[in-house]
Amino acid sequence: HSSNGTFVNGKRVAGPRHTHPNGEINELLVRERDEERLLSETCRIVVEHGGFTMAWIGARAARTRELGSIASATGSNAGPEEGPIRRDGGLVGGRSAEQAIREGRVVLSNDWDSDDGLPALNEEGRKRRFRATGAFPILVGGKARAVLSVFAPQSGFFVPEIVKLLADLAADIGFGLEVIEHERQRGRAEEAVKRLNE
Repeated sequence: HSSNGTFVNGKRVAGPRHTHPNGEINELLVRERDEERLLSETCRIVVEHGGFTMAWIGARAARTRELGSIASATGSNAGPEEGPIRRDGGLVGGRSAEQAIREGRVVLSNDWDSDDGLPALNEEGRKRRFRATGAFPILVGGKARAVLSVFAPQSGFFVPEIVKLLADLAADIGFGLEVIEHERQRGRAEEAVKRLNE
């Protein structure tokens, strides 16, 4: 990778430190066995290292199947409105996130101001300093079980290098969640065997 960072419309938007959070997240995946802390710390690292305005991870509720936020972080470059919940109670960027989970693929809106599908969100997006968003499915056991949604302060932010980085990151998160689930199942099995032997 170039040491000069990534440029969008002639402006430097991110240097190497800002576009490569995966090293720190891989360390987190190795040591963290609490799902909630893993996802919260992932959002924090993505925002801090990526120069994003906000990041949230969402999953469907088991009963209602509605998409909800399970972890989020807001950057210092965000506007006065914080958090992943809109004033109407919906999720910011929820449409893209729903599509990413449903289709199991990356969904981008690289310019909120010109995206015809987001007219109602443009005003709120401007207040929050959102200009582009990406939704990256998190696969667990081969199925899209969650989604990483990230919001950038500049249109055109999601150049191929950043898209690949975040897609790889979503894959790493999915692997981490699989490990946690396997360890949870193993713990339950060991407990069952222990009770049988009592």
